Amino acid sequence: GLAIDSNTFKFLNKNLVYRHLLVRNVSVFARMRPFDKQEAIINMMKTVQLSDGRTINSQVVGMIGDGANDCAALSVAHFGIALSEAEASLIAPFTAKSLSIMAAVDLVKEGRACLANAFASFKFTIFYSLAEVTAMFLSYFYGADLSQLEYTVLDFLFFFPVVFFMVKSKKADKLRSSPPTFKIFGPTTIWSLLVPLIILFTINGLALKLLTVQSWFKPHPIGTVAFYQIAETSTLFLVNCFFLGAASIAWSFGSKYRQPIYKNTPLLACYCLELLITLLVFLLPNRNIPFRNFMEMVYLPDDFLLVIAFLGVTGFFSIILFEYLFILGPVAKYCRGKSGRGRPKPVKDIGLVEF
Repeated sequence: GLAIDSNTFKFLNKNLVYRHLLVRNVSVFARMRPFDKQEAIINMMKTVQLSDGRTINSQVVGMIGDGANDCAALSVAHFGIALSEAEASLIAPFTAKSLSIMAAVDLVKEGRACLANAFASFKFTIFYSLAEVTAMFLSYFYGADLSQLEYTVLDFLFFFPVVFFMVKSKKADKLRSSPPTFKIFGPTTIWSLLVPLIILFTINGLALKLLTVQSWFKPHPIGTVAFYQIAETSTLFLVNCFFLGAASIAWSFGSKYRQPIYKNTPLLACYCLELLITLLVFLLPNRNIPFRNFMEMVYLPDDFLLVIAFLGVTGFFSIILFEYLFILGPVAKYCRGKSGRGRPKPVKDIGLVEF
């Protein structure tokens, strides 16, 4: 790339024919005045139309400065990082404690981890809401509802602590060449949420269907007073215990833009608590009548509990494997390569722009 001084920059910047050179060909801007630095940043943030009809797309531009003469450029860049605690730190959104330009890399990694955490909590919240609403409306269909304690277990043990610690995942050690998705309605987000929901609806329907063919099953008369202790509500509650755990694990894998899941100790503690609770609500109601009455559940034979466990485990691993293989793993990479979707690959010979 070229190196130019302030006078050359002003000449090229006044001529639209040559302005694109400032974006494509210049790597070093020397002896630049404060407002010239600002103009250089603005040029890089604009879309430039070339004389031959080609277009240079606008760029995401960051600025690192350590003095008062950098304040103008720091204020207009997409993100500004101050390398001092003097005047520049008052203008720049971020101040580097390390006083090193590597702070830009750390900031990008932190931003990507924050975006990945936000999308994970968004998907888990949507999934949890639809899972609980599905269980509620299916229960209404049978003239019943989940008990207040079952709702409390799902809300305060399977959702709130998990979503709280899910967003505490720290940034990854390495900076990936491609960023995470930022589209709420993009194909990655939609498929990551839609397929687990389809699995959830399918397992719920299958569990209720298998319940109705049991020889001991007596349907609750529809149209009577709402009742908590029926087999349908207990079945739906047990199935949801599996699926909420599966969804939270699938969307907390990390290792790409965030630290791996096993490095989030509080989140692992939540998963251990979920496992313990699932075992308790599966095994204890049949063996402890006071606990069963306290949870407002009903007696389900052990052979049917095994059927629910099989369906729950199948759905559990289906959701996790789908996220790991199809959304994060090799299948997603292959499909993006074939379809041409995703961000363009970074140019290898980009130089560092210096002022």
